[in-house]
Amino acid sequence: MLFSDVQSALIAILRMRIRNGELTERGLARLVGVSQPHIHNVLKGARLLSAELSDQILVHLRISLLDLIEREQIEAHLNFAGANGGYIYVPVLDGAIGPRFPWPTRLTKTDRLPFPSSQAGMIPNPVAARLAEDSRMANFFAAGDIALLDSSQRARRDIDLAAFYVVKCGNAGIIRRIELSSDSMYLIAGDSPNRPSCWERVRLEEAT
Repeated sequence: MLFSDVQSALIAILRMRIRNGELTERGLARLVGVSQPHIHNVLKGARLLSAELSDQILVHLRISLLDLIEREQIEAHLNFAGANGGYIYVPVLDGAIGPRFPWPTRLTKTDRLPFPSSQAGMIPNPVAARLAEDSRMANFFAAGDIALLDSSQRARRDIDLAAFYVVKCGNAGIIRRIELSSDSMYLIAGDSPNRPSCWERVRLEEAT
């Protein structure tokens, strides 16, 4: 559901309450600390309802976000979740993974993102991460994409040549495929999978 949808639903509720006599424009304006003309223009669509004013209205009128979502939308979401085995809410790294971003070292305190249990349930220690732009991986990922990562020791030990790995390079993290030799690890970018001369070589004793 988009923020514009939430705004429209909130305005519809306010108009209905005013028509029913539960609320007046003057009373609503006084409650949230704005002028009556401002509220009037918001309700008739002449002015936008800001995020800050939306929050104040929700708090003062004790309206929850669930009140703004159509019952059919909630049921459709629950039916989808049930049909697909539900969701697992995964913690999110604080920061972004990309060549010009510091290596994320901690999880956010409140963020958790839902992933189908058919995906996240197969991972021992799932972590979500936001990706930054990496021109060498543009065929696979874009800035703002969300990656589901396996942070377990097993994933680090059992290298899958078809999988993508987050590798720390200097103080940044990058996503690459990996190929191992007896003493080295080769980082394979998306723009050069068949050009070994372009692969970045890292000696295993240097790898982290």
